[in-house]
Order: sequence, then C-alpha cells, then structure tokens
Amino acid sequence: MAKEGRLSLDKLDKIASVVAAIIAILTFWQGNRIFSYAFVIIGYALMARLLCRVMRQKSVVEIRVKTPYPLPEEWEYSYPQRWRWMAGIALVILTLFSFGWVGVNGWRDYQAREGLLFPRAKEDELLVIIAQFDNRSTKGIDPTQRIHDRLRKELEEAGITNARLEMAPEIADLDEAREMGKRHEALFVIWGWFDDLGFTPNFTIVREKEFVLIGMDLGEVSLEPPGDFSLYIREGLPAQMAYFSTLTIGQVYYWDEKFEEAFSAFDKAIENAQEGGSSEGLADVYFYRGYIQGVVLDDAQQAIADYNKAIELKPDLAEAYVNRGVAYADKGEHDLAIGDYDRAIEIAPQFAEAYVNRSTAYGDKGKYKLAIADLTKAIELRPGLAEAYSNRGVAYVTKGEYDLAIADYDRAIEIDPQFAEVYSNRGLAYIRLGEYERAIEDWDRAIEINPQYAEAYYSRGLAYYYKGEYDLAIADFDKTIELKPHYAEAYSSRGAIYYDKGEYNLAITDFARAIELRPDYADAYYNLGLAYVHLGEYERAIQGWDRAIEINPQYAEAHYSRGLAYADKDEYDQAIADYDKAIELRPDFAAAYHNRGNAYVHKGEYDLAIADFDRAIELQPDYAEAYNNRGHACRYKGEYDLAIADCNRAIKLRPNYAKAHYNRGVVHKIKGEKEKAIRDFERVLELTEDEYWRNEAEKHLRELREQ
Repeated sequence: MAKEGRLSLDKLDKIASVVAAIIAILTFWQGNRIFSYAFVIIGYALMARLLCRVMRQKSVVEIRVKTPYPLPEEWEYSYPQRWRWMAGIALVILTLFSFGWVGVNGWRDYQAREGLLFPRAKEDELLVIIAQFDNRSTKGIDPTQRIHDRLRKELEEAGITNARLEMAPEIADLDEAREMGKRHEALFVIWGWFDDLGFTPNFTIVREKEFVLIGMDLGEVSLEPPGDFSLYIREGLPAQMAYFSTLTIGQVYYWDEKFEEAFSAFDKAIENAQEGGSSEGLADVYFYRGYIQGVVLDDAQQAIADYNKAIELKPDLAEAYVNRGVAYADKGEHDLAIGDYDRAIEIAPQFAEAYVNRSTAYGDKGKYKLAIADLTKAIELRPGLAEAYSNRGVAYVTKGEYDLAIADYDRAIEIDPQFAEVYSNRGLAYIRLGEYERAIEDWDRAIEINPQYAEAYYSRGLAYYYKGEYDLAIADFDKTIELKPHYAEAYSSRGAIYYDKGEYNLAITDFARAIELRPDYADAYYNLGLAYVHLGEYERAIQGWDRAIEINPQYAEAHYSRGLAYADKDEYDQAIADYDKAIELRPDFAAAYHNRGNAYVHKGEYDLAIADFDRAIELQPDYAEAYNNRGHACRYKGEYDLAIADCNRAIKLRPNYAKAHYNRGVVHKIKGEKEKAIRDFERVLELTEDEYWRNEAEKHLRELREQ
C-alpha cells in the first residue's frame, strides 16, 4: 500500500527539463517551429530554476505525492562551491543559447515569411541590390562580383556613408526586380545578363519619390522618369564601365538630395558615355540634370536644354515634357508650357500630374474654368493626389469661390495632414473672408510642420498687419527675411508697417531694399513715393511714382498719388492730367474725382469742380470731404445756401470735422449771421491743433467781435 510522502522539486525539474527538450527536438524535427520555441522557453525556465536552486544551496519541497515507501519530511542538499560556480556558468550559457536560438531562428523565420534575403533598408539608408547576372557566356567570367566591388569602392571614395550594397540571387525579369526591390525597400535594383563580349546591366528604380513644386499660386508637379533602362557594356571598354559607375553614383546622390554632387556625377557620366559610345540610360541622366538645373540651380533655360536632349533620346518620355512645360511656365511662356502638357497627356492619358500642371498654365492665362476642369480630371484619375485638390482650391480663390476652395483644402489636408502648403493656402482663403484668427491658426500649423517655411511666416505677418498687431507682423517679416534674405515682398510689407507707424526713414530703407532685390517692383516704388511725401521730399516722391508708372502704366494709384504731389507743388495742370489718367484706368475712383475737383477750385473752374464733387459723392455717398469742398466751390460761386447745406451734410457725417465748421463759419460771416459764424469758428478752435486753421479762425473771430 502506497504511503503519502514528499518528492523533491529538484528531481521533478530535471525530469521536466529533459521531457521539454525531447519534445522541442521532436517538434522542430517535424517542422513545427512555434512549438519548438515554446518548449525551448519552458525548458529554459525549468533548467534555470534548477540551476538557481543549486546556486542557493538548498532544495525546496513543495509537492506532496503518493510513494510505495516513506520519505523524510524534508531533504536538504549541500552542494560544494565548485558545483555552485558551475551552475552559475551553466545558467549564463543556457540563457545565451536559449534566447540566441529563439532570436536567430525567429529572425530567419521572419525573413523567410517576408521573403527577405537581407534586412530591409532603414529610413535614411539607400539600398542598392545587385542580383546575380544570367550567365550566357562560354568563358564563365561572371561580372556580378566585379560590379559589386567597383561600386563599393566608388561609394567609399565618394564619401557616401548611408548607401548599402547587397548581392541577391538571379532575377528573371523586370516584375521580379521591382518586387524584390519593394520587398527590401531598396533604392534601385541592378540585374541583367552577360556573354562572351560584355554584359547588360538593367537599372530598375523602385523607391517612389515625387518632387512637388507648389506655392501660394497654382503649383506644378514634377515627377521622376520611369527609371527602367539598360545598357550594353563591352569588355575592354573602360569608358563604358566608368559611365556605368558615375551614372550609379549620380543616382545615389540624386536620391539622397545631394544635388550639387549629383550634378557633377551626371556631367561626368555624360562625358564617359560620349567616350564609350553609350546612349542607353542617357535620357534619364539628362532628365535628372534638367531637374537639378530648373529646381535647384533655378536656371530654366539650361533645364529646357537638358529636357530637349532627354526628349531627343527618348521621344515618349512623358515626364520630360511635363518638366519642360514647368520650365517654360517659369519663363512666362505659358503657350509653350501648355503644348508640352498636351503632348505628355497624348503619350500618357492617365498622367494626372500633367493635367495638374496644365491647369497651372491655364490659371496663369486667366482661364480658370479650363484650369478647374483639368484639376477635376486629375482628381478623377488620382483621387489621392492632394496637390490637385490644393491647386483647385487656389483656382476657386481666384474666382472668389472661397467656400469651394476651403472644401478642397480640407480634402487635401485629409489626404496629407503634413502638407504645409495647403494650410498656407487655406489661410489665404480665410484672409479673403476676413477670418484672421483661423488664417493665423493655419499658418501656425504650416510653420509647425515646416519651421523653414518662409512664405508661411510672411503670410502670417500680413494677417497680423491687417489686424493692426504691428509688432507681431514685424517679427514675422523679420523671420521671413532671415530665412529668405532675398524676399523682396517681406521688405516691402515691413516698410508698409513702418510707414503706418510714422517711422518713415525705416520705411524708406525697406522699400529701397525691396527695389534693390526686384528692380521691377512697382508697388515698392509706389510706397517709396508715399514715404518721401511725408518727409516733404516731393521731387523724390514723384521720381518713385514715375518709375512705378514706367513699370506698370496701368497703375491708377500711382497716377493719383503723383497728382497729389503736383497739387501740393501748385502744379495743377499736371495734377489734373494724372487724375484724368487715374479716372480713365479706374472710373469708380472717387478720390480721384474729389481731388481733381480741388485742382479745378484752385484754378477757379468752379463748375468743373462741382461736377467732380458730384461724381465723387455719387460713388461714395458718405464722402464728407467731398461735401465740404463742394460747399467751398459753391461759396466761391456765391451760392451760399447750397454751401451751408453741403457743410451741414459734412458735419453730420463727421461731427468733429474742423474744416467744415470753418467753411460754414465763413459763409455765415458773409451772410452777416454773426452769432452762427462765431459759434463755428470757436468750434474750430476746440477741434484742431493745426496752427494754420487756428490762426485763420482766430482772425475771423477778432473781426467779428470788433464789429
């Protein structure tokens, strides 16, 4: 009969560990890796527990069992120190082995499951895969390793540290090359075949990277070429191998956005291609170089020359037509740009970006319906193209359809929440609606996404300016200038704030700097003229307006302001000529009618003056100055009741209008209405600190009181 006793856990742990190890081996043998991992971990836990107990030099009896013989209440073990050291070492080895086995085999299983031959490219890493070349040679000379070694050497000499080369098994076709590249997140894959005469490497660019050019106005989208091409390199022609190497290095630089280095490499590649008689792949080289010329070096003419060469070598390269169109648009040649976009769409009818850019050209020509139609087509082709929504929003803003614009901006942000330019454009729409706070919130977000976004600081500065928060506006314009020292508009806008604050010398300095940066900046010349007027420098003011009108003959405000300066100089005929031109350009320009009326008054042509004041009041019924000055003209004509009626109207519109009280006082004095005249002149003294008008009012009061 079995008796109840106690069994040491030491023995149980030993038995369980052995059983777990056997099961792990069997399950691994049968291919069940999940169970293998589980039993290795269980076995590790049991063995680790046993070894820890040995190191602690005692056994813990925990489990009550049935045995055929009696057992003592507790077994005590005393292990020698050597055993304890051996147990500690064994525990370390066991830990390293168990977790190492699980980690290594787990990583291999993951790679096998994902089809990975080596680790994927990291976020900032440029992975180039070189697949084993198909052997069509009778000599058995494989160029694959030689290509790998040469490119590694070239990359090291170029100092490119974030590029990695990996070897891969043979690739059968383009689809397999792209699939392998995408799986490993590679930049591009080089694969091909070789024979007794040479070898043919194929380049397959895998990583997608779109260069988007979009700003405050309708933007352009500039894409990469397809990137699939091959070239045949004959053995014994070092120039061809050099072309292959420099072409590869140039592409690595290009995709790493080290454009100056890429440009030099492409130059060298073209030189090597000419020496080696190679033309394969050159269309893409010219395309890349054209992009760098146009976008990085800001040389549209050279960009066009490179795109011309790319199109000559590859007539169906739709992307080259698109980018050449962008270059033409940058030069203001919108019809040529539209022609290129038409050709790109003809080659690739599904090319959404071509529609986006053609819409830009239509917008620049003022054809907003066509622009919106193209953008709608682009959205139909690529509903996820945030740039198309953004640009259509810009077109709607131009048409004054702000709600539709904001809806498109909202959709663009939904697609791409990090699209800083869309926030900026939506801010401009809110500005048009007078919603300055919402506009500022959008520019805050744009700046948060891109702290170097100079245009967002500039636009936010304008919003603060419109709100009258001049210090905040100046701070934003300062930041704009810090980021883009050649941003002429920022200087001009900061100058406008200094002008409004009465700091005319600072304003003149900023306007002059804006003109230095943009010699054809008509608005800066106009503002410069206004600042000089406040310093009493009429000749310099007139010179500024002369230049503004020379640049833009349709600049009505410049004609008007120059007319004011001539009037201040008592040159009324020249003033009237400028007012005439301002009215011709802007028939609803009430101030021009008013001041032309003043000039006629000074010339004694009162009927012409009254006609102009009538027209100014018709255009602007609350124009107090026009009523007052019409009353002034009526007084000179002896029409005193009409004069008083006009002065009354002016005072009703502006109760503190000192000049209207003065004019009415003069009429009352002429009519012999002494008390009324005295009240008006006393009111003038209450309302104005202007020395001239105070002296005139006091003179009349003395005369009236002496009567």
